[in-house]
Amino acid sequence: REEALRQTLWGEYYLNSKTKKILKGKAGGLNSKAKGTDFTPMFAQMILSNIWKLYDIIQQGDIEKRENIVQKLEIKVSPRDVKHRDSRVALQAIMSSWIPLARTVLDAVLDCLPDPRQGQNERLQIIWNYPEAVSPLSDTTEPLAKQQEKAVQSWTLQRTAIQACSASRSRPMIAYVAKMVTMEATAARGKVSMPKPREKEGQDSSTSDVIHGAAAASAAPSEVKKETVSSFKSTKEPTKIVVGFVRVLSGMLKVGDQIHVYGPRYNPSKPLNDQENMSHHSVATVTGLYFLMGKDMENVSQVDAGFICAVSGLDQAVLKTATLSSLAPGECLPLTMTIASLAATRASASMVRVAIEPYNPAEMHKLQEGLKKLNQADPVVETY
Repeated sequence: REEALRQTLWGEYYLNSKTKKILKGKAGGLNSKAKGTDFTPMFAQMILSNIWKLYDIIQQGDIEKRENIVQKLEIKVSPRDVKHRDSRVALQAIMSSWIPLARTVLDAVLDCLPDPRQGQNERLQIIWNYPEAVSPLSDTTEPLAKQQEKAVQSWTLQRTAIQACSASRSRPMIAYVAKMVTMEATAARGKVSMPKPREKEGQDSSTSDVIHGAAAASAAPSEVKKETVSSFKSTKEPTKIVVGFVRVLSGMLKVGDQIHVYGPRYNPSKPLNDQENMSHHSVATVTGLYFLMGKDMENVSQVDAGFICAVSGLDQAVLKTATLSSLAPGECLPLTMTIASLAATRASASMVRVAIEPYNPAEMHKLQEGLKKLNQADPVVETY
């Protein structure tokens, strides 16, 4: 049964081929009462062993056996790939047709992961762990009762917004930056192919090339100069951009929005005039929103609650993780995932410390830029 397999496929579970029963326990402790049992874990016995056999058969180079495998698995593989001399080519063609990685991972995500609304409700105590008795958002100019009332209103507003996972305009925008990622700038802009000029009727391509070449040669010096300047400017454009890997939990995020950024060390219970605490708060402008499509990024104008996206414009405000919100200090209770991430980073103290310097001292700025990007991308790495 599928339910039984889901529970026993991982771990120390073994299948008795005679009784057709699944036994639990260490292999050494089952010898006396489990005759006929294959003491190979069920995952290795039922899944890995079949994949290993497939690997061995394909690498042997027997074309007839390869064709039998393709026929039994009922997959479509070109005869050229099946008969290829390089076993790696045949192996990749057969495996990608039998168990394509992208479709397999997507099916597992759809089957195993809850939808955003259900997932946020289940993980609410982790992503936003604030008890009902919230300490007041300190403001020395207001009475304590007023502070407590504001704190309860803020707590209720954000809790219901995260639970609803709604993109309604009445909901505050709340998002979590999981990490900062460096991407190719061309992936964000997209490739634009310029159309060739239409050739006149009766004019072949060679004549057209000669005419265009002559026109370029006879161009005015000012035009050539402008073209040279423009090409020089294009070489100075950045080849990589830093974007935030963001999950929108509530509300709607749009290009051009000014948002509040709360670092992991921001404490909402401290007074608003606490300079040290407010140094962990900043304001950033969203300059771009993208859906991550493999190596490419698809430009979008807005992202609703429940979606994962990439956000540009945060590289100067976010080091590794942060909370993004439309709520100002005194109203926002940042996500506690940032606190958990900070605690995990502190718990895993640096095991290796290395002092590095550039081979060429004149390239120190390149080393600094590289270390900065590494520090943003990897939560375990710390640079000084």
